[in-house]
Amino acid sequence: MAGIYEFFSDLSDTQWDGVVRVMQDLQDSSSAERIESLRAFLQSLTREIDNINRRRDAIGQKIENIDVFLRTLDEYVRKNKDNVEATLFRSILVLWKSQLRAEVAALRPTEKLDKKYDTERKRELLVQIQSLVSSMSSKMRDAQTERSDVRVEAKRT
Repeated sequence: MAGIYEFFSDLSDTQWDGVVRVMQDLQDSSSAERIESLRAFLQSLTREIDNINRRRDAIGQKIENIDVFLRTLDEYVRKNKDNVEATLFRSILVLWKSQLRAEVAALRPTEKLDKKYDTERKRELLVQIQSLVSSMSSKMRDAQTERSDVRVEAKRT
């Protein structure tokens, strides 16, 4: 970052004030509290996604159980075509299975996954900004000291 020091040294007072304001904004935006808040939000989203996936898995297990039972019931219905109750029971199970599949489809955490991805990107950017601001702050202090020294020297002459 040797070049950035040169950049700071060549700024007019107005430009310098603008850079200081931008750096303050970056510092405020990338505060440790803000980053921690995003981390906590990410943990919350992860828990919600995990809960949704556990629910989907549980419903998937119910669907699998119905499938296994339907194979046995189908065999029975084929041998006993006159048993209306067994056929009706089979129809109800097929409808229930269909309803469970609709629930699984509706429980996709797509929106939460998108929000998690966006938040992770934002958090990573803020961490990088925080590091950059920290690094540039020392260069700005050095440049400000030199600017002050040049002004004092100019007033003396």
